[in-house]
Amino acid sequence: MGNLERALNAAPKNRTPQAVSSLEDLAQRKDALPPALAEALAAMLAVPGDVAMLSLRELGRRLDLSHSALSRLPRALDLANYSALQAIFRSGMRFEGSPLSARSKPRKTAPSAAREELDVHRELDAAHAALSGAVPARLVEAAQRLLKARRVWLLGRRSSFGLAYSAWHVLAALRPEVVLLDMAGGTGVDLLLDAGPQDVLLAIGTNRTASETVRLTASAMARGAAVIAIVDHAGSPLTRNAEISFVAPGVREAALPGFLSAAAVLQGLLEETLRLRGATEGRRLAAMDRLLVETGDVIEAGRKSD
Repeated sequence: MGNLERALNAAPKNRTPQAVSSLEDLAQRKDALPPALAEALAAMLAVPGDVAMLSLRELGRRLDLSHSALSRLPRALDLANYSALQAIFRSGMRFEGSPLSARSKPRKTAPSAAREELDVHRELDAAHAALSGAVPARLVEAAQRLLKARRVWLLGRRSSFGLAYSAWHVLAALRPEVVLLDMAGGTGVDLLLDAGPQDVLLAIGTNRTASETVRLTASAMARGAAVIAIVDHAGSPLTRNAEISFVAPGVREAALPGFLSAAAVLQGLLEETLRLRGATEGRRLAAMDRLLVETGDVIEAGRKSD
């Protein structure tokens, strides 16, 4: 009996495949799949946000994958159907539960620097995933909508307010009629009286979505405004009727889940808007920066003074 035959005879028979319940499990099972299915799963793992949001047919078109491969993949992974596979991608990306309550539980040992660094790295990986696949093309589409709209509204609450404010600061230099719904003194919904079908609302909801963001978004949509949403999970209520949605996945244990990913998406959106607008507005932003330095409103570190 040859060595190969002995090895085959010694191998355990009828091993039960490990249950798949996470993105890490999917990655481990990939190499054991037939080539066509392994290729399909690799493409899906590269764009978890798209898988979490799109139907099987839409995903196939976006990734140029055959309907047959996508239909057979769940069964090859011992899953019931595509919805079960999609649920794994959603649970792997979404922010579930409060990180504050999770951290409030006593720990046997203090977290190591390596563990804290790992959480940061996972957030950075999530930010990379948020900009993968077909996202760049959708950023261009969203930037075009921001520039063509009659009026642009910016909305974000709690930790997302800083992102909405940053977007307002840049967009106000690129085009007229940019309104930040800052709710000063309890106002905000009042301003939406002027919202209409030619307007666009950029709504941002990360680290859970504030109910006020959901209510104001619904009010804007009721007046006909289109919505561009940046959210931290595919199940966010902001995505339900949004014209364009970007999923910015977050790590539950992080201090601000989804914030880095949302900032990366927003950065890409503003860069595309600036690129489409042209060099004149770029010079305008640079002039604004120079004015801030000259007036002493900001200090530009590392720049030699005259």
